Amino acid sequence: MSSEALATCQPPLQVEVAPGPPADWQTATLGDVVDTLIAGVSVNADNRQIDDGEIGVLKTSCVSGGQFVPDEHKAVLAGEVDRVRTPVRAGSIIISRMNTPALVGANAYVDQDHPDLFLPDRLWQLRTNHRADCRWLSYSMQSASFRRFIDDIATGTSGSMKNISKERLLQASLALPPLEEQRRIAEVLRSVDEAIAANEAVAVQADRAFQATLIELIGNAPAHWETVRLGQIADLTLGKMLDKKKNRGELRPYLANINVRWGAFDMTDLRHMRFEERELERYGLRCGDIVMCEGGEPGRCALWINEGSDMMIQKALHRIRPQEGVDCHYLYYALVNGVRSGAYDEYMTGSGIKHLPRNQLAKIEVSLPPFDEQQRIADALRMVEQAAATKLDALEQARQIKATLMSDLLSGRVRMPA
Repeated sequence: MSSEALATCQPPLQVEVAPGPPADWQTATLGDVVDTLIAGVSVNADNRQIDDGEIGVLKTSCVSGGQFVPDEHKAVLAGEVDRVRTPVRAGSIIISRMNTPALVGANAYVDQDHPDLFLPDRLWQLRTNHRADCRWLSYSMQSASFRRFIDDIATGTSGSMKNISKERLLQASLALPPLEEQRRIAEVLRSVDEAIAANEAVAVQADRAFQATLIELIGNAPAHWETVRLGQIADLTLGKMLDKKKNRGELRPYLANINVRWGAFDMTDLRHMRFEERELERYGLRCGDIVMCEGGEPGRCALWINEGSDMMIQKALHRIRPQEGVDCHYLYYALVNGVRSGAYDEYMTGSGIKHLPRNQLAKIEVSLPPFDEQQRIADALRMVEQAAATKLDALEQARQIKATLMSDLLSGRVRMPA
């Protein structure tokens, strides 16, 4: 399936829509279709990729987003070489049996042998018997229903690490199509994955072009530009503390850290807090305000351009309001450049989780050209950023198409023609 077909949302196939579960599908457990399920061993390794003649052990991050990433490995120490087993084989599935709650049970299909890469004890390698196509099974194990099953069986006392047992995993229920239909389903989903990978490559290149343009237009400041502190050219305000017992006033929507993305706002999960009339000016947003994360990923920011909105901010966010003579778009791009280039790392506090408190934010240095030059630079950067955003939109659309196809094909709601 081409990326063009995905971008236009055109159906890749003529399909038959089934009114219910197909009569010719069987119900089976994962154990019914598994030939082998083997874990690796724990070995000491250097956190680097292998050189010629060396062997490596996979990291749990080698299964990411349903894709096998062989570069995610470590070099096994020379004294440990005799202990490794379970090399990575083509036609198998790699499964994370111990990981964070969101990633335990993650899996990916392996399409070629990697004789110099081996499994650690936190990963399983699964191979199917004659009843199941291994690539199809990998997609089935990435479905939403299988994810819910993993969430139910995952155990562990630590909130940061969960594990699954082989016995419980093999009890998973499967809707099993005829083998040839399994293969047709897997082939369609594989072609979608290829289109997604192509879109990802384009999106990465577009983002790199944006970063390069940022550096060219803002990072290399000419001698006639001023160097000023952010606190000198913008009004800085930290959002309101969430306190249900003390807060008074009318319920209003507010932005939290999770709602702020690079260059955009995610408005799908807005929360509400009480604000009094006297607090609206202090914590409210105007068109042209820059909203920046204080913690989490300190410095991540976006420009608020909604006219006449009734949006507030929580304490985890800074509101940066440019003063007269400062173009809001230019200042936004200058801050993005400073954060992404690492120029502002010295202003971050905290040895583990980093923060960017208001007093440090005010000290940040900004290169400031004359106002008309600010506007010209901002206009040029907006064009490049919008092109990059278009590529990201196409990538997200391709991912949504895959999610819909997986739901329809793996449930039998849509049948594949022979």
